[in-house]
Amino acid sequence: MAERLEINSSQQAAWEEFAKSVEAMAERDAKKPDADADADAATISRYRADRANQLAAKLNRIADATAKLQAALNEDQRKILNRASHRFLHDGHAWGHEHGGQMHEDCERKWGQHEGAGSKARD
Repeated sequence: MAERLEINSSQQAAWEEFAKSVEAMAERDAKKPDADADADAATISRYRADRANQLAAKLNRIADATAKLQAALNEDQRKILNRASHRFLHDGHAWGHEHGGQMHEDCERKWGQHEGAGSKARD
């Protein structure tokens, strides 16, 4: 995507912050309760609440990084980023559809396929 956007040296810091925020979606922060143990309903509920809070924080980080990146881009680059974002969100993947703690391989590919560059946001 960086190639498609033709990120220049003055935009590199904003791009790197954006790419790192998108990559962070695949990281799991909360430890899942042991399936073999008799986790009680409160423990399970707390785990789910913690995961939701972590997801919200990650999405806020992406939103902040996206705003900084957009401010650093020229008009043509913003159009490319907007098209890629709309397509990615319309596919129902919303920046980090996960399966087993890993960003779904199909989702990673789609980011690059829609705009003709690498397979991950940092490409």
